[in-house]
Amino acid sequence: MSIIIMLGAICAGITATSVTGLDALSRATDEIKASGDEMRLGARLNRLVVELLRDEYRLAANPADLPEVLPSIATSRDTLSTNLAKIKETADPEQMRLLTDFEAALSLYKTQLEQTLALARQINAKGAVGYHQDILSSVENSAVAARKLQELSVKYTAYTDDKASRLSDDASQLAERRAVQLIAAAVVGIVVGLLLGWLMSQFGIVRPVTAIVACLRGLADGKLDTEVYGTDRKDEVGQIAATADVFKRNLLHSRAMEREAKEAEARSQAEKRAAMLALAGRFESQVGVIVNDVGGAATELQATAAQLASAVEEVGAQCNAVAGASEEASANVQTVASASEEMSASIHELAERVSRAAARSKAAAEGANLAQTQLDSLSAAIEQVDQIVASINAVASQTNLLALNATIEAARAGEAGKGFAVVAQEVKNLANQTHAMTEQIGNQIAAVKSASGRTVEAMRAIITQVEEIDRSTAEMAASVEQQSAATGEISRNAQQAANGTAEVSSNVAGIQQAESETSAATHSVKEAADQLAERASSLKREVDQFLSEVRVA
Repeated sequence: MSIIIMLGAICAGITATSVTGLDALSRATDEIKASGDEMRLGARLNRLVVELLRDEYRLAANPADLPEVLPSIATSRDTLSTNLAKIKETADPEQMRLLTDFEAALSLYKTQLEQTLALARQINAKGAVGYHQDILSSVENSAVAARKLQELSVKYTAYTDDKASRLSDDASQLAERRAVQLIAAAVVGIVVGLLLGWLMSQFGIVRPVTAIVACLRGLADGKLDTEVYGTDRKDEVGQIAATADVFKRNLLHSRAMEREAKEAEARSQAEKRAAMLALAGRFESQVGVIVNDVGGAATELQATAAQLASAVEEVGAQCNAVAGASEEASANVQTVASASEEMSASIHELAERVSRAAARSKAAAEGANLAQTQLDSLSAAIEQVDQIVASINAVASQTNLLALNATIEAARAGEAGKGFAVVAQEVKNLANQTHAMTEQIGNQIAAVKSASGRTVEAMRAIITQVEEIDRSTAEMAASVEQQSAATGEISRNAQQAANGTAEVSSNVAGIQQAESETSAATHSVKEAADQLAERASSLKREVDQFLSEVRVA
C-alpha cells in the first residue's frame, strides 16, 4: 500500500507539472489568439477607411447619390468606432499609443468627411454647379487624412504581427521547457519510485516476511519458544505477524490441553483402578467372611442333623431306655435350637452386610457415571479445540485471500510491483502451509476424540458390570433372606423336637408318636441344612466371580 501511495504521489507531481505547463500554454495560446483578433480588427479598420474614402469619391463624382451613400457611410463609421473600442480592450501600451494617434487622425478625417457631406447636401439642395470643384477639393483633403489613418493602421498591424510572432516564439519555447520539465519529472519520479520501492520492498516487506516465515518454520518444527517477528508493526506485515502469533498461542494452548488430557486420563485410569481394587478388597473382606460363616454354619447344621437322625434311630431301637434316651434327645434338641438361633443371627448379620455391599455397588455405579460425565466434558473441550483449529484455518484462508489481493495490486503496479508479487506469493504459500498444519492438528484432534470415545465405551462397559454386580448382590440378598427363612424353619422344628422330648419324658405312652414327629423334623432339618450348604457354596462362587471381574476391569 505504501508503494502505491508513493507512486500515486509521483504521478500527482507529474500531473501537476503537466497541468501547470498546459495552463501556461493555454494562456500563451489565448494571447496569440487575441493578437490574431487584433490583426484582423486592424486590417478591418484599414478596409473601413478605404470604404469611407470610396463613398466620398462617389459623392464627388455624383452628389445626387447622397441618399444611397449616407447609410453606407454611417454603417462604416459606426463599425469603425466599434472595432476601435474592441481593439483598445486588449491593447498593450505601444498599441494604445498607436490607437490614440489613430483616433486623433480619425477625428480629423471625420471633420473633413462632414465637410464633404455638407457640400453634397448643398449641391443637391441648390443644384449649383460651381460647388463641384469644392467637393473634389474636400475629397482630396479627406484622402490625405485617410492615408494618415492607413499609415497608422499599417503601423498598428505590423506591430501586432511582431507581437504575435513574439508570443508564438515564447509559446514554443515554453512548450519546449515544459516538455523538458515533464520528461525530467517523469525520469526523477520513476528513479525515485524504483529506489524507494526497492528499499521499501526489502526493508518493509521481504525481510520482515522472511523473518516471519523463519518464525513459522521454527514453530512448525516444534520450537514453541520462538519469538514472532513484527507483532508491533501497524501495516499488513504486522497483521501477518499477529496472525502468526495467534497461531503460536493456539499451538501452545493445544499442546497444553493435550498434555493435561493425557495426565487427566492417566489419573482417571489410576483412580478408577485403585477404587475398583479397594472395592473388591472391602467386598472380599466383608462378604467373604459372611459367606464362610454361612458355609460353616451349614456344615455344622448338617452335622447336627446327622446327630439328630442317629438319636432318633437310637430312640426307636432302644424303646426300653426311653427315659434316658429322651433326656439325651432333649439335650440334643436344645443344642440344635441354640445352633439354629446362632445360625439365624449369623444369617441376619449376613443380610446386613449384603445390604451394605449393595449400597457400595450403587456408589461404585454412581462414581462410574460421574467419570463418564467427566469424559463427556473432556469430549466437549476437544470439540472446542477443534473449533479453535477451524478458526485458525479461517484466518489462514483470509491471509490467502489477502495475498491474492496483494498479487492483483502488484500486477496492476506493473514492473514496480514484481517484487511485491513475489512477496505476496510467499505469503500465499505461508497461508497454504498454515492451512495444511491446521488439517494435521485437526487429524490429531480427531484421533484424540476417537480415543476419548473408546474410553467412554469402556466406562459404559464398567458401569454395566457394576450394575451386574449390583443385581448379583440383590440376588445374594434374596438368597440370604431365603436362608433366614429356612433357619427360622429349623428353629421352629427344633422347638417342636424339644416339645416332643418333653412329652416323651412326661408321657412314655406317646413315645412312638413323638419318635415319628422327631424323625420328620430331623429330615426337615437335614434338607434345610443341605439347601443352606448348597446356597452358601453358590454364594461363594458368585462372590469369587464378582471379585475376579472387578479386579480384571
